[in-house]
Amino acid sequence: MMKREPLLNLANLKSCRADFESEITENKEQLASRPPEIKSWDTVYAILSDTQLRYAIYKYSEGGSIKDLAQLVTEATQNYIAYQNYPPEYITSMKDLFLVYQEYLTILSLNILVKSDRELMEKLAAVCDTLGSDKLTDIMLSYVLPDRKIAGKLLWPKSFEKLYSVFDAKKEQQPEIIAAYLSGWYKNMSKAPWYNSHKNTENQCAFIGYWSFESAAVVCLLNIDDTSFRDKLFYPKDFADFNRNL
Repeated sequence: MMKREPLLNLANLKSCRADFESEITENKEQLASRPPEIKSWDTVYAILSDTQLRYAIYKYSEGGSIKDLAQLVTEATQNYIAYQNYPPEYITSMKDLFLVYQEYLTILSLNILVKSDRELMEKLAAVCDTLGSDKLTDIMLSYVLPDRKIAGKLLWPKSFEKLYSVFDAKKEQQPEIIAAYLSGWYKNMSKAPWYNSHKNTENQCAFIGYWSFESAAVVCLLNIDDTSFRDKLFYPKDFADFNRNL
């Protein structure tokens, strides 16, 4: 197994795997037994979804089989949707917090890349309606759900305007746009809570890898030739290849 994320420290591989799996098991057991002392089940779903998502990304970074981690993506998505089904007063809009938007975009992109079924994609689209419509996520959804209406604006234009522009570009211009987006990607993610997490010396499992899954999802949706940029930092080329071979 060859790691995909050059900054990942494999010396902690076994302990990090154990930590992720222990937390996932604990939260699943709580959901199964429903102990009366736990009042906020939305929090359990949120923690479980986040842990499963982070573990899926970690497994990709370490060099794991995408076929094997695809089920983890599905489970993370199902629990994410369960969490978002709680009353609106518990939900933060995508326009108000970058973390909320970036998390949704990552989950959407991963589901596009593993070609999740229509039922799950429709539920993800409903979550988008709850969290606040966005031009980029809507147009990505429209390639899977053709009746999807496209919002009039981007919620986070500074970070994602470049990526959105590829949808209006000529075919020959698209690879250059994706390459430029990837070049500025890390800087544009500075509001994300995981930014600079590779420098975290206190929690050796905090860093799970830096990946622009939305780039690969858009590449696959538009059938863009990624030959010229597939080896750039942050581009999950193996996920794009996996999607094309499904």
